Amino acid sequence: MATATTKVKKIKRLVPLLTLHAYTEEHFQFIESGIDGQDKVFTGAIDSIKYALAEGKNEAEVFLLQDYTSVVALHKKDWHTTLNKAMIFYADNGNFDKAIECQDLISLL
Repeated sequence: MATATTKVKKIKRLVPLLTLHAYTEEHFQFIESGIDGQDKVFTGAIDSIKYALAEGKNEAEVFLLQDYTSVVALHKKDWHTTLNKAMIFYADNGNFDKAIECQDLISLL
C-alpha cells in the first residue's frame, strides 16, 4: 500500500491572521465546533508545524490575532497531540490526503 510522504523543506511563511467573528459565547462555540472553523485551525497548525520543523524551531506560530500583536503558538511538546487530533478530524471527514500528511509529520517528530 502506497502512502504519500511529506517532505520538510525550508520555506518562507507568513503567519495568517485569524478572522473568526464571534459576537456571543454561543456564537463562538458554534464557530469552534463547525467543520470550517476546525479546518481553518488545523490547516494553520499543520502549516506552522511544517515550517517550524524545517526551520528547527521549538515553537510553531499558528495564527496572528486581530490585534496584530498577539500570536497563537504551539510548543513542540504539543505538536504530536495537535497532529493526532488533526489526523482524526481529516480522516473522519474523508480528507485522507490531509490525514496522511498529519501521520507523516508525526513520524518526523
